[in-house]
Order: sequence, then structure tokens, then C-alpha cells
Amino acid sequence: QALALIIMGVALVAILLAIPRPTVKASKGKPLPFRAVLGRVWLYGMALALASAGFGVIATFITLFYDAKGW
Repeated sequence: QALALIIMGVALVAILLAIPRPTVKASKGKPLPFRAVLGRVWLYGMALALASAGFGVIATFITLFYDAKGW
């Protein structure tokens, strides 16, 4: 219970420190089309998807292993 209170306290301090930050001003440039944005971010999204595939494979095989052992 003490750990939960410490974590909540740290989160509250972080929120209080983040509130007074100045707002970011958006530029008034021409907006990019959806395909242009997609072209810029698809590689990073694919890397994140492939990075999480290993975790999914391990979780699946651990589940099958536990089922085979009757756990």
C-alpha cells in the first residue's frame, strides 16, 4: 500500500510540474495530405509493430506450454 501511495505522489508531482509549461504554437503552413503523412510515419509504425511481435510469440507459446502441463 505504501508503494501505491508513493507512485501516486510521484505522478501528482509530475502533473504539477507539467501544468505551467507554455503552449506550443502551431505553424500556419499548408497542411499535408494524409498520404504524405502516412508516407513519413509508416516505417516507424512498422518497426513498432514488428518489435511487439516477439512479445506476442513468447506469450502465445508460454500459454500453450502451461496448457500442455495442465497448469
